Amino acid sequence: MSGKPGATIQRQIASDLLAYLPAKALPALTPLITVPIYTHLFAPDQFGQYILAFGVAELLMAVAITGFSSSAIRFYAPFKRLNHLPAYYSAMFTSSGVMIALGAVACGLALLVFKSHISPDLYSLLWIAIPMFAVSASSEVLMNILRAQERSWCFTAMETLNRFGIVAFSLVLVLCLGVGIAGLLWGQFLALLISTILLLRLSTRGVPFRFRMSTGKGHLRPIWRFAVLISLGDVAMWFLRLADRYFIGLFHDSYEVGLYSVSYNIAARSFFLLVGLFMLVPGPIMIRVWEEDGRAAAEKTLTSLTRYFVLLIVPAGVGLTALGRPIVELLAADEYVEGSKAIWLVSGAMMALGIGQLGSLGAILALRSGIIARNQAIAAITSLVLNVILIPTWGYMGAALSGCLAFGALAVLQAHSSAAYVTWRWPLRTLRHTVVASAIMGLVVYLVATAILKLPGLPQTPAQIAAILTAVVAGLVVYALLLWLLGEVSLHSLRQLRVSEASGVAPLA
Repeated sequence: MSGKPGATIQRQIASDLLAYLPAKALPALTPLITVPIYTHLFAPDQFGQYILAFGVAELLMAVAITGFSSSAIRFYAPFKRLNHLPAYYSAMFTSSGVMIALGAVACGLALLVFKSHISPDLYSLLWIAIPMFAVSASSEVLMNILRAQERSWCFTAMETLNRFGIVAFSLVLVLCLGVGIAGLLWGQFLALLISTILLLRLSTRGVPFRFRMSTGKGHLRPIWRFAVLISLGDVAMWFLRLADRYFIGLFHDSYEVGLYSVSYNIAARSFFLLVGLFMLVPGPIMIRVWEEDGRAAAEKTLTSLTRYFVLLIVPAGVGLTALGRPIVELLAADEYVEGSKAIWLVSGAMMALGIGQLGSLGAILALRSGIIARNQAIAAITSLVLNVILIPTWGYMGAALSGCLAFGALAVLQAHSSAAYVTWRWPLRTLRHTVVASAIMGLVVYLVATAILKLPGLPQTPAQIAAILTAVVAGLVVYALLLWLLGEVSLHSLRQLRVSEASGVAPLA
């Protein structure tokens, strides 16, 4: 490679974004299937119990495994460069296996000790969360190895299989076998168990390895040091993302947890269609450019990634805010619609999450995971304090506001801390154009959807579908036209998907 990312890296960024898009787009469609079914089958308090049990599994993931799944990405390139892949696999699989076992045992003991303090319905779900955590953790590590290998299409296929497999198993258990709300957890367990078996073969690609805690040449020490600090930060991220549900349950009830969670999940999954791309694509590309070409090339790559982020994420947040209530009205039972008031704040939190992810890349490249963990801990403490202050009075709206503010603080902290290692140059011209185009687009989307919903004589559901689809199409057309008029995109650049080596500008320029 040359000393700067140039057209090759520009094309790879665009290619990887497109390759990973189905991995986020197709799973983002699953609420179209599940939300109408689950919200009519289960009352908000039942769904709230499921969310609380699922949150425990997520906490176990953060404590035990996410640090090693991040290590799987960060250390693959240097181990491959040194021809030490057998040691890499041995270190990853043995370390993650030990942590999964410890996490499952610790959770089981905690359930036995605190049984009298947990409601019976939630208690039974928590026991199912333990095996679900074990297979989820195994799948997570293996999926990240595919990401590290930059096998984007293979990752996309497995991610799609995972998500739709979860839906299929869950629906069979709930609708056909009458398992109840527990079927949602057992469905995830079965789908991810099958996925883990397939992934083990796909990710190793015939490289021999052994399960052992000693890999020689001091390979384990840097991996564990990096992983432990990342895990501490991910525990803080769990508090940022999920602890508000427990505060809502504490100060209010599980019914309000269910109201908030349905709208939160609809918004987060829809928004994650794009934000998730910027949690999948940048890491492996930036690490390889950093390892092979150095800081200057990595900085140019980060600027290009940021430009894509701005062009895609800002209009997504505006559009989701404009259509939040119609989407929830279409997908969820009537009793859940009230929670749609929080969608604009959830969109802001997800946008800030993506900015923080890009902002943390400098510290990741410099192996300063402790800085990332510190910033995440500060943001988590901020979130907890805000939850205690806001939720008793404002309920789930207080939780949504707390999350938005805390994720915003995290984005600022990560960007500031990474500046010593990678200079983050924002494409300000693109940002100005995108904000203007998105604001106009959002107004068009809102007016079109409102006009169709007010048309007389249309049945409710067809009117909602027509309003959402027409508004989305109108918004896309208006946004693309405005970007073209502002000189931000051109037909030639879209066809060529490249720029000159000297410009260092993203392919859409």
